[in-house]
Amino acid sequence: MAGQRRVDDVLWVLRNVRHCAPDPSLRSAAGLARALGVHRAQIGRWESGEVRLTQRHASAYEEVLALPPGSLGAAMEMLRRDVVPTGIDAALAPMEPVPRDDLVDRALAHIEHLLASEPSRAADWWDLADLLCREALVVLRDRDWRDLLDRAFGELEVSYGVAYVQRSMAVARLVGHPRAGAALVDLARSALSDTTRHVYSDYAAALQYVPGPEPVRLLVEQVLSPVGEAPLWASLFVLTTCFRHGRGDGEQRELVARQCYDYVVDTTLSYRVRRCAAVLCATVDPRQAESIAAYVGQLPGGRGVAEVLRFGAVLPSRQRRSLYAACSEAVRRAGLPADDPVFVRLLGRGLWDADSDLRGSALACLMLAPQGTPIGRVVADTLLSAVRGGQLPLAGECLTVLFWICPREALDPLLGLSTDPSTPPDLRHNVMRAAVSAPVGGDRAAYRRTVVAAVERAYADRPGDREAASAACYALGVRGFREDLLDLRDVAVRDGATGWRAECDSWLAVPAHWYPADG
Repeated sequence: MAGQRRVDDVLWVLRNVRHCAPDPSLRSAAGLARALGVHRAQIGRWESGEVRLTQRHASAYEEVLALPPGSLGAAMEMLRRDVVPTGIDAALAPMEPVPRDDLVDRALAHIEHLLASEPSRAADWWDLADLLCREALVVLRDRDWRDLLDRAFGELEVSYGVAYVQRSMAVARLVGHPRAGAALVDLARSALSDTTRHVYSDYAAALQYVPGPEPVRLLVEQVLSPVGEAPLWASLFVLTTCFRHGRGDGEQRELVARQCYDYVVDTTLSYRVRRCAAVLCATVDPRQAESIAAYVGQLPGGRGVAEVLRFGAVLPSRQRRSLYAACSEAVRRAGLPADDPVFVRLLGRGLWDADSDLRGSALACLMLAPQGTPIGRVVADTLLSAVRGGQLPLAGECLTVLFWICPREALDPLLGLSTDPSTPPDLRHNVMRAAVSAPVGGDRAAYRRTVVAAVERAYADRPGDREAASAACYALGVRGFREDLLDLRDVAVRDGATGWRAECDSWLAVPAHWYPADG
């Protein structure tokens, strides 16, 4: 059953983009076949799984349907990894056969390029994974694996859209290599012990793709003896994924379940930690979820956690129905399909699933799908209405969606919200971070002016606020506006704003060549 669902989900990606083709003549199998120069029956074979799909097939779809290169393979791999998380192979077979004599040379050339001080593309990482999955004779020193993965995670921090998902899935494949997996466990152990790092969550998330007992052992250690709330949160949601896939022994599950119960009832912890602990409790022992929910619901701030335990959802049923209906209607008004079972499941999961990992993969796939744009517009409007109406939990969940699917036209209103003194401070900071996930589009200069103006307002209003500094410098740093970071740092030094100066320094320390050549 799981295997069939994986096939159906992966193949939905191809069917969906055909049904969403801007040119109606390409939406039928016959019309697309004519454009591709193949027999109509060939489309059916590809989209039914009768024929093993290759990257060449996906590239043909992307070219004819004017889709970003690599977007279909990235979405298909994301869906595949929800069911089969480990392994270096991909949903799509490599583009073309490579003579074995050339494999090692080409792999080493890719590695040399990726270890050099020059920008890379997501396709470079994907090609390396393709080469390594076909040739086991490529041997790297542990230090080289660590340097390679460190760079990959650094690039993930400053990547968006297709470039982010394709890199993320290339990393998922690479750490399936035994030597790479061992290097990642060491890197993740260090990252999860250092709460000052920007990318500890990416290191933790990648552990789910490493086979063997060591990743689970490390995550269990982090859950039982955390060094801080942020690493604890990351370890909880990744360990949930590992347990969901049947990893971990009975003793580990029992110890973790007992500890997570303590986290769930600890009202001094943040909501996101308690929520992730609740999901893990329900994953390990779903029979106890209702009794725990009954108790937690009586605690201060426990209602949302109880909803998670009972329904696995982060929104009450009325809000779930309303938001889902609005998004579905927007998709239909855009002339796009909204009733395919795979899309229905992805939309519901992306809007409200309490499992952070499942929700993230669903949102990544929706971001890459044509339906993502109308969904993002609805969620952005819902966020603005929720803030005006004081519905802060709903606003927070909208932000989670917008981190993945933020339309370009939402940039100005979201940045305005982020500098509005009436917006609650915690929400204000996250709104600014979500706003800059909006695509840059064709006018980078206008985008930059808009972001810089918002950062200047934030500094003028809150020069002593370290959280405001963190969000503002993130907005500049993640988009590579280094000259503006330097200008802001000079102002912070002049004014003695030490928090702002420290945040500027942190982003200025990111190597310039980590910023991807493809966004």
